[in-house]
Amino acid sequence: MNTINTNPQENPITEFYETVLEKPVPVSAGTRLLNYLIDLVVLFVIFFAILFGSLATSDDSALGGELMFNVSFYLVFLAYYFFCEVAMGRTVGKLLTGTKVVNEIGGKPSAGQILGRTFSRIVPFEAFSFLGNTNGWHDRWSHTTVVKINKDKN
Repeated sequence: MNTINTNPQENPITEFYETVLEKPVPVSAGTRLLNYLIDLVVLFVIFFAILFGSLATSDDSALGGELMFNVSFYLVFLAYYFFCEVAMGRTVGKLLTGTKVVNEIGGKPSAGQILGRTFSRIVPFEAFSFLGNTNGWHDRWSHTTVVKINKDKN
């Protein structure tokens, strides 16, 4: 009769999960801050390029005031994070620091996880959720994290 070894120390299935499906280790808070600052600069460059482009092709009333300015910035903000992370698992900041977004088991996150992650970023005080924790709310709520890229695997 074939029996399965239930001793976790001798079970090849347990060994497989412990070696292949290791929980990803998040990068440091300093790396996360650097990613954020780089992405913020990129966002402002993109946003102001779009803003100046639209001002050059229309009259002064096209801006629509402060509300339209803020809504436009948040749309660019959300589009930047969503499309970069869905397409590549990385933003420009992550590309420059050699990091990427992964799901809880180290694989590619789903588009739904990235969407949740992206919208979580606009929650007031979300940036403060990193104080005393490597993962912020947008990581915890979407079950993702940011890890250093292993050059051998990627």
